[in-house]
Amino acid sequence: MKNKIMVVEDNSQIRELYQRVIEANGFSAVEILDFTPDSVEKAFLFYKDEILCVISDYNISDEFTGADVVKIIRGLDSTVPIFAICSDETDGQKMMALGANRFFPKPFSILDFIKAVNNLTAGQ
Repeated sequence: MKNKIMVVEDNSQIRELYQRVIEANGFSAVEILDFTPDSVEKAFLFYKDEILCVISDYNISDEFTGADVVKIIRGLDSTVPIFAICSDETDGQKMMALGANRFFPKPFSILDFIKAVNNLTAGQ
């Protein structure tokens, strides 16, 4: 069963919050700590058969954004759900246009995110 959630978030406090909530709900977090296309691709390919979904912030760095994450993941897998987390609706729409499945505007309810993840597991 797929039970890993790939987390692409540059803010360590937010990333740790995601990890705690993800693990408290019976899933495992795969945290990306090196925000480069190569590291995202390698981590995704390593855990591909176990990844339930990807959650990505938009504002990661000046050189690397959530839009880049969506492009990389969609180039590797067209079916894994990608959740965009953005403070700006325009950025969320960019990620959706590139293939993200859902947009959560900041601030958002972490419970809404877990509900969306649980909905994914209902079909497994």
